[in-house]
Amino acid sequence: MISTLTNTNRDIMTEAKKSPKFRQASKDAMPRVRLAVEVYEARNAMGLSQQALAKEISSTQKVISRVENGDMDLGIGLLNRFVGKLQFNSDNLARVFNCGQAYVFIGTGTKNESISIPMDESLSPLNTKVTILSSVVFNK
Repeated sequence: MISTLTNTNRDIMTEAKKSPKFRQASKDAMPRVRLAVEVYEARNAMGLSQQALAKEISSTQKVISRVENGDMDLGIGLLNRFVGKLQFNSDNLARVFNCGQAYVFIGTGTKNESISIPMDESLSPLNTKVTILSSVVFNK
C-alpha cells in the first residue's frame, strides 16, 4: 500500500497540462485572474478595503473577495461599476481581456508612419508583432 501512495517521480501538473479539458479551463480562467489582479491593485492604490469598495459599488465584501480571487464571472453591470469606481481605462481592460490597444496614428506628410503593438502569442500565429501602417496626407 505504501508503494502505491509514494510515487516521487510523478509530476501531477505536467500530467494535467496534457488534458484538453485542463488546458481549456486554464484558458477560460485567465480573464478572471487578470481582472482579479487589476481590481486588487487598483483597490489598494486607492486605499480602499474590500468592504469600502463593496459599499461604493453597491455590492458585498464577499463578492469583492471572490472577484479578487478569480472565482467569479462578472456580469456587465458589476464590471461597469468596478470600471467606474476604480477608474479603469482602456489599458486596464486591454490587460484583462488580453487584447491590443486601438491607436489612431495621423501623419502630417506623405511618409508612411507605423507603430508596433505587441500581441499575445495566441493572437499571432508566428508570435510576432503586428505593425499598423498608416499614411495620411493633408493637403491644404
